[in-house]
Amino acid sequence: MAGERTEAATPKRRRDARQKGQIARSQDLTAAVALAASFVALLAGQQFAWGSLETMLRQALMDLRHPQVALGAIFTWAAPIVAKGLVALAPVCLTAAAATALTQVGQVGLLLSARPLQLDLTRLDPLQGLKRLVARRTLVELTKGLLKCALMSFILYRWFCQQRGAFIDLAAMDPSAGRVAFTALCRGLAVRVCLAFLAIGALDVLYQRLEHERNLRMSRQEVKEEHREQEGDPQIRARVRQIQRQMATRRLMQEVPKADVVVTNPTHLAVALRYDPERHAAPVVVAKGQLLMAERIRALAKRHHVPVVQNVPLARALYRQVEVGHAVPEALYRAVAEVLAFIYRTYGRKA
Repeated sequence: MAGERTEAATPKRRRDARQKGQIARSQDLTAAVALAASFVALLAGQQFAWGSLETMLRQALMDLRHPQVALGAIFTWAAPIVAKGLVALAPVCLTAAAATALTQVGQVGLLLSARPLQLDLTRLDPLQGLKRLVARRTLVELTKGLLKCALMSFILYRWFCQQRGAFIDLAAMDPSAGRVAFTALCRGLAVRVCLAFLAIGALDVLYQRLEHERNLRMSRQEVKEEHREQEGDPQIRARVRQIQRQMATRRLMQEVPKADVVVTNPTHLAVALRYDPERHAAPVVVAKGQLLMAERIRALAKRHHVPVVQNVPLARALYRQVEVGHAVPEALYRAVAEVLAFIYRTYGRKA
């Protein structure tokens, strides 16, 4: 059927979609890379993070021993504690932000488009909103979310079952050893979660690209209309060519009778030359053509008694090198001068 999207997207369709912000991009992969980068940053700076958090908690517990702190001074009391917490988390947050930006650029390149931010009143239509709720993409995203929740629940359950004994042992450890053991337990869980999210992200990249290609597909009618927009309507182009031919014919009717000579090759090409020393420093090509146009030039020349000279090399050189209205180049001066001299001697014309 004509309305079915069976054709691959054209380059213009892809450019337009990219300008509108319609690109194949996996948010799951971005989230997975950001999570993995945060985990690596946390491992690399765990001593700094633990030290900052420990200092923050110690300060908070010491201050809580003084309940006479006024309500208005709570902000002053809490500000340095919160600041230390933010300092401890800053490397992790910055690493996650950098990983997110690099992943986005890696997927779609540098793309700045304001189209997605523009107000679209159709989004406020309740019927359109209902259609989006039951749309195929919405159902797919819902299914993906449920599968991710199920997978994360399974990983947590398996991890807790395997480490249940280790959690019991934590109660008997001193704080320093317990912190090391707890960090090791969390590291094992984080590795499992990161690997699971990265696998989901890789699959989502494949799905998003396939879905993007499916959404960009075009019907045959759309391809024809796009081609028509780029190349122009065939009827209009035919009309333009007809007008151009008419203008060229009128130009021939005006210029060929004024020519001094028409050089031919003898049947395929014809070039009309005119030399007016008061206006031009060299002879000028006033008309030229090949095949049917050349035949018209020869006919006009005979009708108006303009001499026709057969000179194959000169006709070819003039046709290829000189545009209508331009003077003959110096390389052809001698050959053209010989032709004009012959014409003036034979027909008694003077420049």
